[in-house]
This record gives sequence, structure tokens and C-alpha cells, in this order.
Amino acid sequence: MSIKLVVAHDNERGIGRAGQLPWRLPGEMAKLSAATRRTADPSKRNALVMGRLTYESFPASRRPLAGRLNVVVTSRPIPDAEVQTAATLEAAVAEAVGAADVEDVFIFGGARIYKEALDDLIPDELLVSVVDGVFQCDTFLSHLPASYILEKSTEETYEGTRVVHERYRLRR
Repeated sequence: MSIKLVVAHDNERGIGRAGQLPWRLPGEMAKLSAATRRTADPSKRNALVMGRLTYESFPASRRPLAGRLNVVVTSRPIPDAEVQTAATLEAAVAEAVGAADVEDVFIFGGARIYKEALDDLIPDELLVSVVDGVFQCDTFLSHLPASYILEKSTEETYEGTRVVHERYRLRR
């Protein structure tokens, strides 16, 4: 099992504006969805660990995110029986890792969850999408710790917007 952090940010490390993604790139969203659903074992699924505000930023009709175990870090109840909750990031990751049907865990946001995960070096791997441009964000990703090394970088263009996909591994 691996624990991965997935994030998209702009050229100024912006990840959100007014509680939403500041760009609309359906091709990038499809790639993210496929990456977080893909498993080597068809009898398993992946888990998404996210904060409550991130979870609530998805349209109600799309919650929980299908085909994956959704674990929300919150002290408030989530009125959806299909969602698991945990009071801390550590507890949420432990819950996801401990689920018998989970293959990989993806840390899915938001900024506070990302910062804590990076500060504590929780993810083994970082999947970072850098969206070319500046989107007047009000929420930002903290800098990546030096413990992560860039392993691979590729580039794609969606609807005229260049996106660089970077994969980092935790140096052990």
C-alpha cells in the first residue's frame, strides 16, 4: 500500500479561490479521477482522505466521490452514511490504511491537510499538477519538503492550458 498526496496548483502555488478550484479543466479532472480509481487488484478500491471543506466543495450530487472510500477529517458529523470521518489526519489515514478493501490512500486536500501531511512526511509519493498561469488564488500549497525528490515530469495541454505533471518520491 502506498500513501500519495495529489494536488494541483498554479504558478504561484495557488490551489483555491473562494473555496473552489480556480480553473476548469475537464481533461485534468478526468485524469485525476482515473488515477485515484485505478487499482491493480479489481477487488479493491482506493481511499481519499480530505478535509471537510474540501468534501463540501464538491457538488452535492457528486458526494461522496464514487468508487473510492471517502474519509473526511472533521469534528462535525457528515450526514452521509457512505462517508467515514476522523477527528485528525493521522486517524483518517490510519482508518483508510486499515480498511481491508483499500489498495492505496490519496491525500486529497485542502491546504491545512496538505500542510500537515507534508510537515509530517506522511505521503510516500506526491502527484503534483502545475497549472500554467496565475489564478488570483486565496489558498496556497506550502513548499515541498526537501525530503521529496522529483522522479518524473511530463506535460499535457488541456483546453489551451499547459499542465506539468510531477511525481515526487519520499527519500528514505
